[in-house]
Amino acid sequence: MPPGYGFSESLRWLLDEFPQLPGTAKTPAFQEPLAALRLGLLRNVQLQSLLARSCYLSAVGGWASGLPPNSGDPEFDARASNDETIIRQCHERLTSLMDRFRAMSDPDEPNQEMIAIGARIIEVQCGYEITMKHEIPFVKMGLTSLFDSMILLTYATFEVFVGDLWAAYINIHPDRFPRGDKQVKISDLEHFNFDVGHAVGDLFKYAHRANFQSFGGIKQAYGWIFDRRSPEIAAFASEPDIELTSHVRNLIAHRGSRVDRQYIKNVKPWLNHSELKPLAKVIEGQPVELSGPLVSAMIGPCIRCSVKLFNAIDGREHSVANRKAIPKP
Repeated sequence: MPPGYGFSESLRWLLDEFPQLPGTAKTPAFQEPLAALRLGLLRNVQLQSLLARSCYLSAVGGWASGLPPNSGDPEFDARASNDETIIRQCHERLTSLMDRFRAMSDPDEPNQEMIAIGARIIEVQCGYEITMKHEIPFVKMGLTSLFDSMILLTYATFEVFVGDLWAAYINIHPDRFPRGDKQVKISDLEHFNFDVGHAVGDLFKYAHRANFQSFGGIKQAYGWIFDRRSPEIAAFASEPDIELTSHVRNLIAHRGSRVDRQYIKNVKPWLNHSELKPLAKVIEGQPVELSGPLVSAMIGPCIRCSVKLFNAIDGREHSVANRKAIPKP
């Protein structure tokens, strides 16, 4: 990894993709999934910002504790003095940004200023290391953990969103679900107090009649209720790199980021991908090396797909409602 690991680039999606999310749904039934998506992504930013500050302070403490008052080496002492100045300046800027971040009037509703500050906090946190010409193990370990958590949290938010949106649509149109797959257990019905008149989608989701824990399962679930040429299906087809994100997420969650044979087999299609090739060109038994640009390239598709999918479904249902509202002559 290069110094700094391009961590500020890992938040590129915040400034490029997040603002594309609509604030409110045209269809009231879809407002809750949308709000959960926005809040989930916001919480991700807040957590990364706080963790980045902890990583920063730990790195500063570890570096400072290893500095002798006077090593006798003029070149080393000059570099150490310069590094200390940089660290102090970054610390002051970081503290100011964190104060502004905490002072946001409505932390549950993301806005452009909050997004910009969240991105800048992490950018400043990495700034001093980019200037230094030596590796700091504390920073590398901390930033690796931050990259991992960013991927885990974003993909989890994406999974929950597509599942909730699917259920909300089936609640309105229960007839769209395949007839042969409608069997559920009595215990599943009991969970809803046997009242599923307006919660058929929630019931099927709860009963695991659709699998939202893999990208393939997500595409299959939507393929059951939408035509393959529909904009809803096109939303998934236009962002195939989500599948790679899911493979990396599984590796982080279940294998401690260490590459196994199954991962190597799964990611072969990305060996010719110029931007994501480093995630496919790996060695078995070694951890996947992440960087800011790679993380951004994996998160961006999840957000873009969410935006396209929501706009397609919300727009479809809004058009249907408008047609029904037009009085017949």
